Amino acid sequence: MKKNSKIENCANNLYNEFPKAEVFIKYAKKINVSEGILYVAEQEECHWFLDIMVQNCIMVSEIKYQKWKLLKNPDGEILVVALDRKCNRLLEINVPEKDFYFSSLTICKISNNLLMPCEQ
Repeated sequence: MKKNSKIENCANNLYNEFPKAEVFIKYAKKINVSEGILYVAEQEECHWFLDIMVQNCIMVSEIKYQKWKLLKNPDGEILVVALDRKCNRLLEINVPEKDFYFSSLTICKISNNLLMPCEQ
């Protein structure tokens, strides 16, 4: 092991046990969320991340598969990045410092449904 290797503190590593999403709950106009997403948002108090996705996914709505990443640097600054299936950046949003424990969280948007990557 490298002496200075950084261990990623990713929320997806903790919340990777959800079964394939079959039930979706209406979250906002034209956006549904899986039970896994609701559980993570409640446990980590990060509904604000879902709200950012809902407010901004309209700009890239023609792309059916999107991967949304919340990335927090050590200073607490947060960057939300939307990627397509080939990991091309679609959107990048700077977010004021929020109380979020993990360094990252990834949520997938398939059509109008938000789900955890493990729920695909």
